[in-house]
Amino acid sequence: MDKLALLGGNPSIETPFPQWPVFGQQEQEALVETLNSGQWDKDNSVVKSIEQEFAHFQGCKYGLVVTNGTHTLEIILRGLGIGAGDEVIVPAYTFVATASAVIMVGAKPILVDVCPQTMTLDPAAFEQAITPKTKAVMVVHLGGVIGHIDDILQIAQKHEIQVIEDAAHAHGSTAKGRLAGSLGIAGSFSFQASKTITSGEGGAIVTNNQKLFHKCWTLINCGRRLGESLGKYYEAGSNCRMTAFQAAILSSQLKRFKVQVPQRLHNIKTLDDALSQIKGITPQHRPVNVDAPGYLYIFYYDSTAFNHLPRRLFVEALRAEGIPSLISAYPPIHKTGIFKDEQLKFPNTERIAAQTVWIRHRVFLGTSQQIEGISQAIEKIQTHSYKLNNMANTLVLGSAAIQKKLNLI
Repeated sequence: MDKLALLGGNPSIETPFPQWPVFGQQEQEALVETLNSGQWDKDNSVVKSIEQEFAHFQGCKYGLVVTNGTHTLEIILRGLGIGAGDEVIVPAYTFVATASAVIMVGAKPILVDVCPQTMTLDPAAFEQAITPKTKAVMVVHLGGVIGHIDDILQIAQKHEIQVIEDAAHAHGSTAKGRLAGSLGIAGSFSFQASKTITSGEGGAIVTNNQKLFHKCWTLINCGRRLGESLGKYYEAGSNCRMTAFQAAILSSQLKRFKVQVPQRLHNIKTLDDALSQIKGITPQHRPVNVDAPGYLYIFYYDSTAFNHLPRRLFVEALRAEGIPSLISAYPPIHKTGIFKDEQLKFPNTERIAAQTVWIRHRVFLGTSQQIEGISQAIEKIQTHSYKLNNMANTLVLGSAAIQKKLNLI
């Protein structure tokens, strides 16, 4: 095979993947229209419009757009009356906001392990962690994949526990035709800059429960009630409202995303089929009848199949071949900051954090040739892994300039 790009060869993918975010004239026109309206706050019709449109897109009756996808989790928890003395079960492998939102409402997050194949909440671990204090479970659709949801819903119903979906990765994801966000009592979405639908920052709550919708509306709008006068405040709420400018961008982004979904799903399937054939590479499992248009493409990297090439050096080689990638960006929650607890052992979570590689979702907007280039690049790295690893080892005491080039320091 050709020489590795990291060592001076030509990259496997010479034409760069599309940059993110994707935007153009329709976003510009929407922003200008909002600017010229003079109505830049929640009262602009574009805010209500995107709330309804996004909720319906996710299979729900009600939607609220807010400041970000962390506040959405906090608001849902408060809307359900969860607070001091309550416990909420959370997967140990997730972004820290899933657990910190529980802390922010005064409740206690109870961490449990995930399934090694789907990398999502393990139903057996969930049920084992239930106590009389358990009020809810946070189900995280990691990488957009909805895992074991029927088992989780059945367990939750048996124990009268609310299911909250952290669907920050799962815009447009489905399980047996049911959309993420519509499966539990409520779904939380993020529109942060890296997400598949983005307004830079922002979030959304979707639900089919009218009572919860009204409660969340009150919490977002300073304690007021929907449809009542501004001078009445019924409880301690906050101002978590989205601006009309963000809503205008979202409206355009949602239109784009709907067009992108078939291409994303096709490219993910192609990549799954190709990478599954490479020794040492195991893609995240997508259950039958689950479609995930993809916030991340995640796979296990077994260094023994690559002559013990360190994961970080594998990723550097992958990037040099033209593939936007990174090592797992989520440390296990039980090894993080205020949640750190040496007594807790979650082997699946720890393996995922230590062995997975992420590919950024903008690759799913690439051409068929570019998608094929990803598997070709990995095979190329595998072929040359002994040489690359040997060179890295001999350079440990070498010049700083060479080490820096290979990202060894």
